[in-house]
Amino acid sequence: LNKAKSIVHQLAIASKPIDEDDLVLQILRGLLSEYLAFKVSMETRKDPVSLNELHELLLTQKSNLKEDNSQTFESIMSTANIVSKEVYNKQTNYRGHGKNNYQHK
Repeated sequence: LNKAKSIVHQLAIASKPIDEDDLVLQILRGLLSEYLAFKVSMETRKDPVSLNELHELLLTQKSNLKEDNSQTFESIMSTANIVSKEVYNKQTNYRGHGKNNYQHK
């Protein structure tokens, strides 16, 4: 977003200004797929979003995505830990039973 703002500023200096609505649309088109829901909500808004408002909303969305990813990672790790314990318990329940036990004499 900062790069886009810089380009807009340079074009304005060169007497080639870009309409803010066009810039917002270009920024939305350039978002990664993880921002798809955000992009759709911005494109379907009744009132157009300003560049500054878009910047603030993108920062909030980025924070939300990081939090979601963190919670997903913690959930995956928790599940993996539970499954690992269950597998370990099943493997050790029968230790020492059976005819293939080796006895050291």
